[in-house]
Formats: sequence, structure tokens, C-alpha cells
Amino acid sequence: MPKKRASNLLLMGLTGIGMAGGALFALAIAFRISGFLGGPGYDLYSIPSSSMSPTLRIGDYMFALANVNGGEPPPRGEIVVYKWPSDLKTDFDKRVVGLPGDRVQYREGRLYLNGEMVERVRLTTAEVEMLKFSDERGVPPFYWERLPGGTRYVIAEMSDDEMLDNTDEFIVPPGHAFVLGDNRDNSLDGRKDGFVPLELIHGKPLYIYWSKDRSRIGERIQ
Repeated sequence: MPKKRASNLLLMGLTGIGMAGGALFALAIAFRISGFLGGPGYDLYSIPSSSMSPTLRIGDYMFALANVNGGEPPPRGEIVVYKWPSDLKTDFDKRVVGLPGDRVQYREGRLYLNGEMVERVRLTTAEVEMLKFSDERGVPPFYWERLPGGTRYVIAEMSDDEMLDNTDEFIVPPGHAFVLGDNRDNSLDGRKDGFVPLELIHGKPLYIYWSKDRSRIGERIQ
């Protein structure tokens, strides 16, 4: 009898797990549909280019909250997903560096915000090794960049004398943001495309849920 009872309890436990799993699955589907319809939800994306490297790399798959901004400016330094203004269909992911009223400029490879040079410090050899970054073209110089307000992240900058390393000053208009890719010398961003209307920003990446580099699975995106 005790053995039979144990089997019944095990069956009840497995049934409970199955019901809980089904409920979670249904909730995930409902949350996804809500996102498709313009409400709070989530989206899944693959990364096909290196424009946000080393933060996001080719072969990464990311989980992002959908429709979380509601047309409001995201914080400086936050990575966002938005519809490319040129076609209103293609999804881009870049980092917000300029908000309405900000003045943004690149001078000799350095980012200036409202007339002040943004802090940039080269990563140590040990820090670069911790990134576990490899590329057939070699490892570019990596830097910590810190925006006013304290947001810090890693960028790649091959040199300070590339095509987009000197620009005019951009004054961000109301209802828009200025974005840059973390791979500064290999990114189609605000320096070429101009400003992103806030209403086109529709996603906030949270973490990497799959990657060809298995060590990156579960890594938080920041």
C-alpha cells in the first residue's frame, strides 16, 4: 500500500507540473499575442549583423519586452528596438545616446554630448579576455563609455579616423531620439540616418536566450 500511494502521489505531482506548464505556456502565448496587437508583450529576435558588437553578436538570439515606451523617451544608454524610419518595416537595435533637446556630435572619433566629451576608457587585457570575443578580422580596441547619469557600456572603435568619426552637430528635435551602434566604425545609425521618432521605438532587449556561443545564453543585455 505505501508503495502504491507513493506512485499515486508521483502521478499527482506530475499532473500538477503538467498543468502548471500548460498554464505558463498559455500565458506566454497570450503575452506574445498582446505584443503583436500593440499591447504589453514580448518579441524574439536574432542578430544578423555586428553593428552592436560586442554587446550583441552575430548568432545571438534575444528576448525583448514589446511596446513598453508608449512614445516616451527611454533613458540615455538604453538599447532599444525600433522600426527603421526609411521603410517603417525593418527592425533595428541601437543604443540611445541623445534625447529631445540634446546636442550630439562626433569629433575625431569621440562622442560629444551637449558640448562635453563623453568619458571613454580602454578596456584592460583582462577585461577583453572576459568578453570572450573573437572575430576573423581580429579583436578591435574596446572601450568603456560612460554617459552623463552614469550609464556605462562597452563599445568597439577601430580607430578615431574613420568615415563617421567627424560629424556635424545634431540637435535632437522634440519627439525623437538619437541612436548609435556599439560597434562605432561599423554601424548604420543616427550619424547617417538621422533621428528616430519615439513612436517607432517598440522594444527593450532584456537577455540573450540562445547563442552559437553557449556561454552567452542567459546573459543580460545592457
